[in-house]
Parts: sequence; structure tokens; C-alpha cells
Amino acid sequence: MFGIKALFILLATGCSASYSPENGGHTEVNLHSPVHDRISTGTAYSMSSAVKVISVKGELSGHGSGNYFKLRGERFIMTAAHNINDSTGVFVEERNGNRVGATVVFSEQSQDVAILKLDAELVSTQAVPYKVNANPNIVGQTLYYTSNPSELEYILTKAFVSKSRTDTLMLQANAWYGSSGAVVFDKQGKVCGTVTGILVGHGPIVPQGLENYVFVSRVSFLTKERIQEILGGGRY
Repeated sequence: MFGIKALFILLATGCSASYSPENGGHTEVNLHSPVHDRISTGTAYSMSSAVKVISVKGELSGHGSGNYFKLRGERFIMTAAHNINDSTGVFVEERNGNRVGATVVFSEQSQDVAILKLDAELVSTQAVPYKVNANPNIVGQTLYYTSNPSELEYILTKAFVSKSRTDTLMLQANAWYGSSGAVVFDKQGKVCGTVTGILVGHGPIVPQGLENYVFVSRVSFLTKERIQEILGGGRY
């Protein structure tokens, strides 16, 4: 990918693996970060629509990230396809702990994106308008996403686009297990893609991140019309 010879890790279950207690230790962190400056539409959308995506596989469960959208009367969750691979159950969890069952109605492995339909409406998460940034070259732009790395919850990340293609972005940003599936927004609130993995080197015990490079799968093929087809049909 981009001609870089390095190890690329997907950030969800199994070898891709979303975060679960089996992946690491325990941390208690309280984050208080009031925003005093006027924030962009993309920042606001990222924070207000963010959810956890809980994947159940037998007796084990792990989590990834996702975001809540609205489109012409429909509501749906966008996340990474590898978050829900081989799952026996999928749930969406809000910031207040409320959990709602979800059904996978679309999964595209090549672009690592999935669409979920909810069994009930979310109660504290804002569904934001779905609109896509289809510009193939957005090098130098500032993007935003909110994810759930490891045991940390709802971490807002500001990212710089280092490389851009029609199907992939490489960002200077931060992510870890549990960040997968977070939707990346531009300043105008348009969707640029979903967090899919990070570039890592070989550490003495566990892989170490290289300059915090994060990979994003573009979703420009998921036009408004395509999303409507998916939500109106069954599983694809």
C-alpha cells in the first residue's frame, strides 16, 4: 500500500482484533477537555455521532468504533467490515452505556466498510447527515475522527493527510485496537472513509507504531443512492 514495505495491522477482532480484555491490561483514565474555540462541522459531527461497535464471537467479545448517520428518513451505522467478521452478534453502544442490537446489511471486505441497521433508535447519539468527500486528492487537509482505542473511550483525533488515493488515505494521526471503523470527516462534515489500520514496526515485545501513520479506506463508492439501495434491500 503506497509502496511502503512495513507491517500493516487491521485494528479489530482476532488478528484484526478490536480491543478486549485479552488484548492488554487495565487502565483508568478520566479525560476532561473543554473546547473553547469554535469547532468545525466535521469535528462536531465526529463527536456527536460516535458509537462503540460491540462484536460477539461465541463467548468472547471485543469492540471497534463507528458513527451514526441519517439519510432521507433512514438511520444507519457505518463501521469497518473487519469489526463484524464472523460475529454471532453485533451491538451498538452509546456514551451513556445504552446498547442496541444491530444487523449487518452491507459488508465490503476490499474497502473494509460495513453498514449496520439498528433494532431500535439510539437515545443519546446524534444521527448526522450522510454526505461523501469523493475528491481523490486531499493531501494536506485536516480531518477528524472519534474512536475508542483500547480502554479509552470517545477520543477525538485531529489528523493530517499525508497521502491520498481514490481508495485509501494515509494520515499522520493516532489509533490503536478499538479505533477501527471510526468514520473520518473533513471540516465540512463530509465522510472521507473509515479507520482501518496502522503502520507498525517491530518492537521488543509488541509492534510499535511508526510515526503514528493511520490508514483510512475511502467510501466514495457508497453514494447516497447506493446507501438507500442497501437500506431498502437485505444483506448484500
